[in-house]
Amino acid sequence: MALLSFSFLFCPKNTIASLGVVINEIAWMGTTEGWQYEWIELYNNQAQEASIKGCQIDNAKAKGGVLELLEEKVIPAGGYFLICKKETMGCDLSVGSLSLNNDYQENGGLVLKDASGNIVDQTPVPHGSGWPAGDNETKQTMERKSFSLAGENILNWGSSQNPGGTPKNKNSVLTESINFSRDELPTKRDTPSSVADVLINEIMPSPSGPDSQEEWIEIFNQNNFEVNLSGWKISDLAGATTSYVFTEGLKIRGKGFLVLERPKTKIVLNNEGDGLVLFQPSGNLVHQVLFEKAPQGQSYNRTLSDLKEVWVWSEKPSPGNVNALTEAKAQGQDNKEKLGENQNATSSQKSFFAKEQLAAVSQQLPREEIKFLKPALIALFLAIFSGALILTIKRGLKTDENMARG
Repeated sequence: MALLSFSFLFCPKNTIASLGVVINEIAWMGTTEGWQYEWIELYNNQAQEASIKGCQIDNAKAKGGVLELLEEKVIPAGGYFLICKKETMGCDLSVGSLSLNNDYQENGGLVLKDASGNIVDQTPVPHGSGWPAGDNETKQTMERKSFSLAGENILNWGSSQNPGGTPKNKNSVLTESINFSRDELPTKRDTPSSVADVLINEIMPSPSGPDSQEEWIEIFNQNNFEVNLSGWKISDLAGATTSYVFTEGLKIRGKGFLVLERPKTKIVLNNEGDGLVLFQPSGNLVHQVLFEKAPQGQSYNRTLSDLKEVWVWSEKPSPGNVNALTEAKAQGQDNKEKLGENQNATSSQKSFFAKEQLAAVSQQLPREEIKFLKPALIALFLAIFSGALILTIKRGLKTDENMARG
């Protein structure tokens, strides 16, 4: 969607195409001067200035109250706007009723709305007492990492590198390569491939052996032709983020795989949750993947379901090869199509196809789930058998009754 052409507007609705005004940094713990110096920083990620009159921030006052922004205030294009509880540090708007509880669950996530009540941006939904980032002891603030990822994504927040954060300045944890609006992306391709044809295919965040040696990332080229990856870059999103730039002359063959090992890339995949983003040399975001807590010894696999990308954990890692789950899923889908097309299939044929699909699924299930299924199947069998037995007895009794009457 093209950027809006007029220069004075209310807080725009936040979408991937038009990122608008976002929550950029939060000093929920206050500063070294005291807790009463809490502040919230907004950022205008647009080429035009934006008015915040009539906007509001939910859960920014005591007991989850709404903070209304009623004054005639404007955020310059690419500019910052600081809302403070107590005026300091060049504050743009001082609001004495601003109150952020150190217990994130009790405080609730912050929700920025425009003058019409539409949600513009928001922080992650609370899943515990702690804020997604920031430190009350060191007074490190909670900083946004990227304007290309949603504010409600917990992986999009990090603790500032220094106490006090970066009020009205660029965030210390900002991922430079995705600090742009998609409307500003270059249209010229760097390779003959489309941006969707070279992608992240499988990752191993928590190997059975030492993470420092056995973590890896797999890239897959869906094209039928070779692609030059010179200058491409891959970065992680959580913890101490690292970027790896592909070496000059590095190529990936058509339908080929490229395995990047941690000792080479220095990228550390956070076992508690992380993400990866892949860029062309122009800065064009090609592909991304996010994951939550990683089970040990399992790889995260890209698969397709109804032509939609789906990621699943697998106990059968396959670096440099077709994902094991993709093969099993394709086989199961092929069997399903055969069965659906052949309406005249015999009972034995249907049973065969069903068993094949069940076997494919059972190979993908964790052992704990298979253990659970066994008693469940036994219980189901006993229930069916008992029902049939009761029905037979009732029929027998009815027959005896009829004979007695006759």
